Amino acid sequence: MIVKDMHVRKLVKSGYTSLVIAIPKEWIDRNKLMPGDLVYINEEANDLRIKIDYKEKKSASKEKVISIDGKGDHTIMREIAAAYLNNYDFIIIKGAELKKNIKQVKKCISDLVALELVDESSDRIVAKSFLNLHDTDIKVLVKRIDNIIRSMILDSKEVYSDASLVNAIHDRDEEVNRLTFMVSKILKSAYNDKSILSALHFEEMDILRYWELNGSLEKIGDRIKNIAEIAISLKQAQRKCFLELFSHIESLFKEAMKSFYEKSSELSDEVSVKRKKLLAEIKNYINESNSALCSQIAVNAYNMTAHINDISRIARYLD
Repeated sequence: MIVKDMHVRKLVKSGYTSLVIAIPKEWIDRNKLMPGDLVYINEEANDLRIKIDYKEKKSASKEKVISIDGKGDHTIMREIAAAYLNNYDFIIIKGAELKKNIKQVKKCISDLVALELVDESSDRIVAKSFLNLHDTDIKVLVKRIDNIIRSMILDSKEVYSDASLVNAIHDRDEEVNRLTFMVSKILKSAYNDKSILSALHFEEMDILRYWELNGSLEKIGDRIKNIAEIAISLKQAQRKCFLELFSHIESLFKEAMKSFYEKSSELSDEVSVKRKKLLAEIKNYINESNSALCSQIAVNAYNMTAHINDISRIARYLD
């Protein structure tokens, strides 16, 4: 019986003692192999497995030139971010107007993980990516983002007793943004380069699963930041209801993340059921508070709950 995707090859004599086979071209192209590249053959029982050491394999550097003249700050930042996301090794920003935009350009570079300024003149800046895509661990990065978000939730429940926590939450939201953008870069690169996919120990469906999760986590971070900025102004009488509501949202978030980690459709269903009850609780929170501030919190809580539910749906629909 021939297994799906199995390639049949005939052994061909080469010299006096050797036999050779042709490696499928699709596999060569997918792994971007060239004549002279090294492959490693491991013997496992009656099987021979061909592997690649991606850490040794190097590809030609790519560079992106961005001309900033005549462009607004927002456009410039988006073009730098796009070049980073598209995995250019060198990003060259140049133009006669660089001097007036230098502060924003440098901040954009510093906000992108493993992108460093390596050369600078009056009309030209060169940034280099030092991110090794073959030596990253998406699961570790996601767990780090998860932990940051959990700490943001905890501090949001204490902002009215310590105003400095609002700034700390804002800083952590920026860290979430940096890390989620980095994860997007890695996932997109893995989609385009199967060698990166293999180095991540991912299947193609994992790219979709983690892409959905990553986007939801970034949005949840934004909602927490917004809630914290509003909650600091709550009156004493309003705080108890807020704490009770936000604790329920925190619990739902933890359950949704557990459903993702464990790939549990059962936990996913539980989150969906609890979400409906939570939406009713948010509605009651608005009606009973009769407050503009509480209504603003409720809007963010409603959207945060939707993003949490999106995470739980991954286990049900993208397993």
